[in-house]
Amino acid sequence: MLSGNEDCPEVLTINATYTGTQADQLIWQTNGDEISNANVLSYTYEDEGEFLLELSAINLPCEPVSSSELITVNLVDPIEWFNPLFPNVVSPNYDLSNDCYFLIHEEQSTEYVTDFSIEIWNRWGAQVYFSDEPAFRWCPFEDLEEGTYYLIVNYFDICKDETVSVNQTVMVVR
Repeated sequence: MLSGNEDCPEVLTINATYTGTQADQLIWQTNGDEISNANVLSYTYEDEGEFLLELSAINLPCEPVSSSELITVNLVDPIEWFNPLFPNVVSPNYDLSNDCYFLIHEEQSTEYVTDFSIEIWNRWGAQVYFSDEPAFRWCPFEDLEEGTYYLIVNYFDICKDETVSVNQTVMVVR
Protein backbone atom coordinates (compact mmCIF):
# COMPACT_ATOMS: atom_id res chain seq x y z
CA MET A 1 0.00 0.00 0.00
CA LEU A 2 1.42 3.39 -1.02
CA SER A 3 0.32 6.76 0.34
CA GLY A 4 1.57 10.32 0.39
CA ASN A 5 0.24 13.67 1.44
CA GLU A 6 -1.88 14.57 -1.60
CA ASP A 7 -3.16 17.69 0.18
CA CYS A 8 0.31 19.26 0.27
CA PRO A 9 2.34 19.30 -2.94
CA GLU A 10 5.39 20.69 -1.13
CA VAL A 11 5.57 17.67 1.17
CA LEU A 12 7.85 15.11 -0.43
CA THR A 13 7.52 12.23 2.04
CA ILE A 14 5.83 9.03 0.91
CA ASN A 15 4.75 6.16 3.12
CA ALA A 16 4.50 2.58 1.90
CA THR A 17 3.64 -0.67 3.66
CA TYR A 18 4.21 -4.26 2.61
CA THR A 19 0.91 -6.05 3.28
CA GLY A 20 1.89 -9.48 2.02
CA THR A 21 2.83 -12.50 4.13
CA GLN A 22 5.68 -14.98 4.31
CA ALA A 23 8.47 -12.89 2.78
CA ASP A 24 11.94 -13.85 4.00
CA GLN A 25 13.36 -10.53 2.83
CA LEU A 26 12.06 -7.18 1.52
CA ILE A 27 14.00 -4.72 -0.60
CA TRP A 28 12.68 -1.19 -1.23
CA GLN A 29 14.42 0.66 -4.06
CA THR A 30 14.00 4.03 -5.75
CA ASN A 31 15.56 4.38 -9.19
CA GLY A 32 17.69 1.31 -8.46
CA ASP A 33 19.10 2.50 -5.12
CA GLU A 34 18.22 0.35 -2.11
CA ILE A 35 16.61 2.52 0.58
CA SER A 36 15.15 0.08 3.11
CA ASN A 37 14.37 -3.52 3.96
CA ALA A 38 11.64 -2.91 6.57
CA ASN A 39 7.93 -3.73 6.23
CA VAL A 40 7.01 -0.05 6.54
CA LEU A 41 8.79 2.60 4.49
CA SER A 42 8.83 6.36 5.03
CA TYR A 43 11.00 8.13 2.48
CA THR A 44 11.50 11.81 1.63
CA TYR A 45 12.39 12.88 -1.90
CA GLU A 46 14.71 15.90 -1.97
CA ASP A 47 14.48 16.75 -5.69
CA GLU A 48 11.84 17.13 -8.36
CA GLY A 49 11.49 14.47 -11.01
CA GLU A 50 10.05 11.05 -11.74
CA PHE A 51 11.11 8.23 -9.44
CA LEU A 52 10.43 4.52 -9.69
CA LEU A 53 9.67 3.08 -6.26
CA GLU A 54 10.03 -0.69 -6.29
CA LEU A 55 9.45 -3.37 -3.68
CA SER A 56 10.88 -6.86 -4.07
CA ALA A 57 9.56 -9.55 -1.74
CA ILE A 58 11.82 -12.59 -1.56
CA ASN A 59 10.52 -15.90 -0.28
CA LEU A 60 13.31 -18.46 -0.56
CA PRO A 61 13.71 -20.67 -2.54
CA CYS A 62 11.16 -19.01 -4.89
CA GLU A 63 11.83 -16.19 -7.34
CA PRO A 64 11.40 -12.62 -5.99
CA VAL A 65 8.05 -10.94 -6.58
CA SER A 66 8.27 -7.24 -7.41
CA SER A 67 5.83 -4.37 -7.48
CA SER A 68 6.56 -0.82 -8.58
CA GLU A 69 4.99 2.62 -8.67
CA LEU A 70 6.11 5.65 -10.71
CA ILE A 71 6.13 8.75 -8.48
CA THR A 72 6.26 12.29 -9.87
CA VAL A 73 7.54 14.95 -7.46
CA ASN A 74 6.80 18.63 -8.15
CA LEU A 75 8.00 21.28 -5.74
CA VAL A 76 5.89 24.31 -4.87
CA ASP A 77 7.51 27.72 -4.48
CA PRO A 78 7.16 28.62 -0.75
CA ILE A 79 5.79 32.08 -1.58
CA GLU A 80 2.71 30.33 -2.99
CA TRP A 81 1.62 28.79 0.29
CA PHE A 82 0.60 30.31 3.59
CA ASN A 83 3.66 31.78 5.29
CA PRO A 84 2.43 34.67 7.44
CA LEU A 85 4.57 37.59 8.51
CA PHE A 86 3.49 39.29 11.74
CA PRO A 87 4.04 43.06 11.52
CA ASN A 88 4.08 44.99 14.80
CA VAL A 89 2.93 48.43 13.56
CA VAL A 90 0.00 49.70 11.51
CA SER A 91 -0.41 53.37 10.58
CA PRO A 92 -3.95 54.03 9.32
CA ASN A 93 -3.50 57.59 8.06
CA TYR A 94 -4.65 57.21 4.42
CA ASP A 95 -1.13 57.51 2.99
CA LEU A 96 -1.39 54.03 1.39
CA SER A 97 1.60 52.80 3.40
CA ASN A 98 0.86 50.35 6.24
CA ASP A 99 -2.76 51.55 6.48
CA CYS A 100 -4.01 48.00 7.04
CA TYR A 101 -2.80 45.01 9.03
CA PHE A 102 -2.58 41.67 7.22
CA LEU A 103 -0.48 38.52 7.39
CA ILE A 104 -0.13 37.38 3.79
CA HIS A 105 0.35 38.82 0.34
CA GLU A 106 -2.03 38.28 -2.57
CA GLU A 107 0.21 35.72 -4.30
CA GLN A 108 0.16 33.38 -1.29
CA SER A 109 -2.31 30.54 -1.06
CA THR A 110 -4.39 29.72 2.01
CA GLU A 111 -5.62 26.36 0.75
CA TYR A 112 -3.45 24.45 3.27
CA VAL A 113 -4.81 26.35 6.28
CA THR A 114 -7.92 25.45 8.27
CA ASP A 115 -9.51 26.65 11.49
CA PHE A 116 -8.06 30.15 11.09
CA SER A 117 -8.96 32.95 13.47
CA ILE A 118 -7.55 36.32 14.43
CA GLU A 119 -8.75 38.33 17.41
CA ILE A 120 -7.56 41.85 18.17
CA TRP A 121 -8.13 43.34 21.63
CA ASN A 122 -7.57 46.80 23.08
CA ARG A 123 -5.72 47.48 26.33
CA TRP A 124 -8.98 47.38 28.32
CA GLY A 125 -9.76 43.84 27.18
CA ALA A 126 -12.45 44.69 24.62
CA GLN A 127 -12.36 42.83 21.34
CA VAL A 128 -12.07 45.33 18.47
CA TYR A 129 -11.71 42.90 15.54
CA PHE A 130 -12.31 39.26 14.63
CA SER A 131 -11.94 37.33 11.38
CA ASP A 132 -11.88 33.68 10.38
CA GLU A 133 -10.45 34.46 6.93
CA PRO A 134 -6.67 33.96 6.49
CA ALA A 135 -6.65 36.70 3.82
CA PHE A 136 -8.22 39.28 6.18
CA ARG A 137 -7.37 43.01 6.17
CA TRP A 138 -7.76 45.04 9.39
CA CYS A 139 -7.82 48.75 8.61
CA PRO A 140 -8.41 50.62 11.90
CA PHE A 141 -9.22 54.01 10.33
CA GLU A 142 -12.10 55.00 12.59
CA ASP A 143 -12.95 54.93 16.28
CA LEU A 144 -9.68 53.43 17.48
CA GLU A 145 -7.09 55.31 19.47
CA GLU A 146 -3.37 55.17 18.95
CA GLY A 147 -1.73 52.64 21.19
CA THR A 148 -0.95 48.99 21.73
CA TYR A 149 -3.41 46.29 20.71
CA TYR A 150 -3.11 42.57 21.42
CA LEU A 151 -3.68 39.93 18.80
CA ILE A 152 -4.26 36.21 18.96
CA VAL A 153 -3.89 34.18 15.77
CA ASN A 154 -4.69 30.46 15.59
CA TYR A 155 -4.74 28.15 12.60
CA PHE A 156 -4.09 24.55 11.60
CA ASP A 157 -1.36 24.04 9.00
CA ILE A 158 -2.35 20.95 7.01
CA CYS A 159 1.08 20.45 5.46
CA LYS A 160 2.97 20.66 8.73
CA ASP A 161 0.16 18.80 10.53
CA GLU A 162 0.25 21.22 13.44
CA THR A 163 -1.76 23.91 15.15
CA VAL A 164 -0.05 27.30 15.14
CA SER A 165 -0.81 29.89 17.84
CA VAL A 166 0.67 33.38 17.90
CA ASN A 167 0.12 35.97 20.62
CA GLN A 168 1.63 39.36 19.88
CA THR A 169 1.13 43.10 20.16
CA VAL A 170 0.58 45.53 17.32
CA MET A 171 0.95 49.29 17.67
CA VAL A 172 -1.53 51.65 15.98
CA VAL A 173 0.32 54.85 15.05
CA ARG A 174 -1.34 57.76 13.26
